[in-house]
Parts: sequence; C-alpha cells; structure tokens
Amino acid sequence: MKLREVKTKQDDLEFIRLPDRICKNDKNYIPALRQDIRKIFDPKQNKLFREGVAIRWILEDDKGEIIGRVAAFIHPKTSKSFKQPTGGMGFFDSIDNKDAAFMLFDA
Repeated sequence: MKLREVKTKQDDLEFIRLPDRICKNDKNYIPALRQDIRKIFDPKQNKLFREGVAIRWILEDDKGEIIGRVAAFIHPKTSKSFKQPTGGMGFFDSIDNKDAAFMLFDA
C-alpha cells in the first residue's frame, strides 16, 4: 500500500469519488455533492482556509487502485486557544482492511 498526498486534479477526483466506489452496493448510501466537497478545500470559498491548512491523502493498493482517503485540518487561532497545536481530521473512508485504516489514521 502507498499513501499519497492529494496534489493533482486527478488525485482530487479520486479523493472525491472514493466513497461512491466503496459504498456502491449500499442501497442506503447517499453521495455528497462533489461541488460541496470541493468548496470545503477551496480557500476562496472556505474562509477557515485563508489562514488554516488542510492536507488530504489517498491510499492506493499494490495494483494502484484507490482504497482509502483522509484529511487533516489545523487553524492557527484554534491552536492558540488550546496552547498546543490542535486540529481535526475527517473525510475518512476505507475499504474493510485494518492495515489500510491504520495507515490512514497514522497519516
């Protein structure tokens, strides 16, 4: 498995599409709107990222198929409030594989 930071438009597309592939057989799955996800990571549309930082990763298996994703966030004002670097994480999706999940959480 290989963890990769989202840097290209193709990586961004893979990051956004992954839940659709993982949940394709779940009749209760409702996909998020792609434009809404893009807005979250766009500093022009999300004022928290004018000062804050977000890093996204995708995880691929040995065949090059994307099998997981995760994002980490930090904003300097919230970090100062807690007197230590404080951030958050989200957009965690993974195939049913403990090693893959742990690799994403370790990122």
